[in-house]
Amino acid sequence: MTRVERHFEDVARRLTMLQLMDPGPCAPADGSDVFARGDRFAHTYTEAGLRTAIHEYGLDDKMRAIGVDQYELRITEEDPFRHRLEVLVPGDELADRHVMDLRIHLTRVGLPGVEESADVVVIDWLLMQNPRAPFTRARPRLPGQRYPGTGLGREVAQLLFLLTRRVQREALVTVPERFHLAELYRRGGWHAINLEQEHVLADVLAATRHLGFAARAWAIERGLVKDEHGVPFSYRPHERVLPVAERLEQALAPGGFLMLKEVLRAPRQFEVDLPALRRSLEEDPVDGLDPDGVEA
Repeated sequence: MTRVERHFEDVARRLTMLQLMDPGPCAPADGSDVFARGDRFAHTYTEAGLRTAIHEYGLDDKMRAIGVDQYELRITEEDPFRHRLEVLVPGDELADRHVMDLRIHLTRVGLPGVEESADVVVIDWLLMQNPRAPFTRARPRLPGQRYPGTGLGREVAQLLFLLTRRVQREALVTVPERFHLAELYRRGGWHAINLEQEHVLADVLAATRHLGFAARAWAIERGLVKDEHGVPFSYRPHERVLPVAERLEQALAPGGFLMLKEVLRAPRQFEVDLPALRRSLEEDPVDGLDPDGVEA
């Protein structure tokens, strides 16, 4: 099974549904109808419950460490199956106040090859950024970013796993829209259902291992990673799955019924055009990324 860090597991056991569904100060004074229907994230988490969880897991201290000492929570139930959670900082001077924008879809999916289905949490969108931080050499801009990331990806991944288990779903599903996001999900143990796409991703990673993370992202974004025929590699977004229930953990293991039969294949050969990458970064600079420091 996917391992949850001890601290997160201990807190998850300690937090009760009463705490997570706490209606907060808006509850009726007489204590009646405590669980009156209202917007709850994933049918479970109220704003008060989320603030309790953020505190108990220690995320409020980590957010203060990156300059987010005050924040607003917004929960939107777009329909019974689609939910949105926004974490925003105050400040009208910011073009985008989001620290996090998470949109999920609770659904049931068929499992290929068998007459079974699974209840899952689909991450339709996940934005994590620090709108008060500048890009630096330690944290350069990545494709698609307006602001630097928060550095809290590991913690949020743990919480998403625990949320999925709490609402009795069997897996998390997402489709990373860019290569560097697929790389991060891969590092986090998310499985690719399409093994051909996974093999190609691994081949590109092997060919670009001498580049830093941001440099690799931009080399791919700008078409400077090419195959043996000189054709630029183009990332194709594909589903990645993080199993939560043991049944899907086994199904996604090598030889499991969800994985396509392994086919012997020669690795594809890719190569980075380093001089072109440096020229590209000089002509069209990326905040925090030094053209002469692209190699890891």
